[in-house]
Amino acid sequence: HKYGIRRGIGRRKAATLLRYIYDQIHPPADHPAVAKALQDVKNSAQLNDTSVESENDVYSLSSESSEDIQMFEDLGDVACSQPISTECDRSSLLQAVGDYIKSNTLLYAAVLSYEPLWLNKFHKTVKDRGMMCNKKELMDVLDELGITFRTEQTESQMQRKGSKRKIKRKR
Repeated sequence: HKYGIRRGIGRRKAATLLRYIYDQIHPPADHPAVAKALQDVKNSAQLNDTSVESENDVYSLSSESSEDIQMFEDLGDVACSQPISTECDRSSLLQAVGDYIKSNTLLYAAVLSYEPLWLNKFHKTVKDRGMMCNKKELMDVLDELGITFRTEQTESQMQRKGSKRKIKRKR
């Protein structure tokens, strides 16, 4: 599903319309459907919690925001249960990334609550797990799975964007 706006609409109306579309597509974490899905994940994780804690002693599911940030920095802490092929086939990559996210309960809960993944860190974790793909392929897979992610822009990239824009002055 693709959403967009037509050209003739004003900037304020466009921003309002796009904000409305975003709010409809990305419900807040306290939305009943999202809250139920998170509760289901937490319940299933509590059943399997003993095996994960005995292997890694990583995180508790009642994590705070500082622990969530640490989780995104250390995505490789929970071991993936299935061996991953090194093929770069799109369908196998899609399946492998989906399986990895579902096997990591904290990552899965973060994805369900629409917290964006840091692409560089997630790409490094995926490569460490044996999935060989470039960032563009990984971005396509995450888009296809409907997972939000962020990329880190350097200052030079932001300056290049700024220099391309022309400033119109009123006379």
